[in-house]
Amino acid sequence: MTSALDHIRQKLGTEPRRIGFMGFGWGDRLFPIPASLRGLTPNDEPMLDTLLRQKDIWRGGRIVWGFIVMANEALYLPGKNDLPGDVVYSLSATDEDALEKLPQVAKALFEAKVAEKELSDFPEDQRGMVEHLRQETDRAFGLAVPHSMRRSLECHVSSFWAHRAHLPDEALGGRLVPLLVLAGKVHDVLIIPASYWPSDLLIPWQQRVKERVVRRGFSEERLAQQKAWLEVIERDGPPAPWTDATPESIAGDWAGEFEREIPGEHGASLPTLMTRQEWHFEADGRCTLVLTMQPMNNGEPIGEAPSFDAEQEGWFTIEDGVLTVRWGGDDARQTTLTIISSGEMFDGELFWLRRTHQPSHEERASEVTDGGSTIYRHKPRAAPTFAPPDMSESNLQAIDDHVAEHIGKIENVWHEIVSDIVHIDVHVVPPRPERPYYTLVTSGMSDLPMNAPEGAEDWKFAELMLCLPPDWPLTTEAFKDERNYWPVRWLKTLARFPHEYETWLSVAHTIPNGEPPEPLADNTDFAGFMLVPPLTTSVEFHELLVPPLRTIHFHALLPLTAAEMAFKLKQGADALMERLEKAKITELIDLHRKSVV
Repeated sequence: MTSALDHIRQKLGTEPRRIGFMGFGWGDRLFPIPASLRGLTPNDEPMLDTLLRQKDIWRGGRIVWGFIVMANEALYLPGKNDLPGDVVYSLSATDEDALEKLPQVAKALFEAKVAEKELSDFPEDQRGMVEHLRQETDRAFGLAVPHSMRRSLECHVSSFWAHRAHLPDEALGGRLVPLLVLAGKVHDVLIIPASYWPSDLLIPWQQRVKERVVRRGFSEERLAQQKAWLEVIERDGPPAPWTDATPESIAGDWAGEFEREIPGEHGASLPTLMTRQEWHFEADGRCTLVLTMQPMNNGEPIGEAPSFDAEQEGWFTIEDGVLTVRWGGDDARQTTLTIISSGEMFDGELFWLRRTHQPSHEERASEVTDGGSTIYRHKPRAAPTFAPPDMSESNLQAIDDHVAEHIGKIENVWHEIVSDIVHIDVHVVPPRPERPYYTLVTSGMSDLPMNAPEGAEDWKFAELMLCLPPDWPLTTEAFKDERNYWPVRWLKTLARFPHEYETWLSVAHTIPNGEPPEPLADNTDFAGFMLVPPLTTSVEFHELLVPPLRTIHFHALLPLTAAEMAFKLKQGADALMERLEKAKITELIDLHRKSVV
């Protein structure tokens, strides 16, 4: 990350910088006085002095790392208003020392701000800093961090005014920021605009912002769904119970979540309380409940807010689909659940409980076709929540090298900004004379093992690929049209599919677009896919060995018509492959090819 600051220094040059001539050349460097500050004087808002000195800061400011101590909460989501915050930085530390120690200093400063201590209880040298941090409308311009709080790093705190257009995705996606610091009698700081940031600083920031937007959206959606559900219950009454339910039929693990909005005026924030119930039922009538309550804000746990956890044991009986739990032998303490089906329960007010694990492959198998294909019915993971991926086991670089060796040099990688469960990227190899078409290969699907059945353990790790004609539009603008984007959409969807549904994908599996299958887009009759070994590559490309002794299998997505999928179910995968091979059909998509059936 230290090279990121060197990249910015190279782009901006050393101070004093010569920028502009007779008012020209400043480009997007300067930003206007925010509407909320117009009509005020520096006596009303001291930050106005900094904003009026922007040109001086750009010409003479030092480029250093800063770490945000605190900021207006609304800055953590995209919005329109420019807002303030405080940042800690060092003018004397090396970039390496700043990266290591500034987060520790910022943490110590924030902990002092929120500590349940009177100002007089702090050491005398810390009181000025703590008083500033606790008065959130106070401004600092080079306030020295006390020796006892600075981790042997000479550093200062200054207030900044964040200009939305200068932040990636118009929000704070991180706390580490590149700064311009003009150090005179006072310190003036500006966050360097994102247009000067290198990609290794920019992309994680953007991903974090988009994750926050997604989490906030999930929270809003949960609240809306729960409100609508309660209205239905109030209007129509609760769902009918499953009267054939027995202890054996509901034995196992169940879970449910309910999010409740905390009333009051909270500005741009959405504070909620997330309550989760995790149940375990035994066939002999014993049960346990683990209850967790977590304060949330904008769909994320509030770090400094403690959660509440409790566990209790009891006994249950079932009568006419109604499950009654008695706690600790005390009949006065009861909980009642309505059993809706073998996979759903309702507590009559708030909680909708579902099983927390997918059924086995055998349980999911609904039928075997005449052609010997087993049809599986899948449901999304129980009690779904947004789960950012752990990329510590990423095979991205190994896959990149493998593709370059066996297919060709990668021209572009479409990075996924917001990821759920696994981070799916698409590697693009452009056409060339010996391979005159695009090749698209995923990475990220193999970061987690698939839920392969017994006997198929060697096929737990996979990636997907397909090929597109050389004239296929692959621009961001072109992808706004589903007729251009559907191959990429399905690559990414199917790469995440086995992890979302706790299943697996392998050779000869077919995935229809709905039931009955519908066209993938309005420019094609293809209505699904079959996984096949790549037919346009060498056999050496089909497998990649990565540590620790994992084999990644590369499968090609071969689009099929509805008639071809029906033929495969009736006659078997081998019979369909024989026809496809005879017609010389590969994973290179041809919108005009005729069905082989």
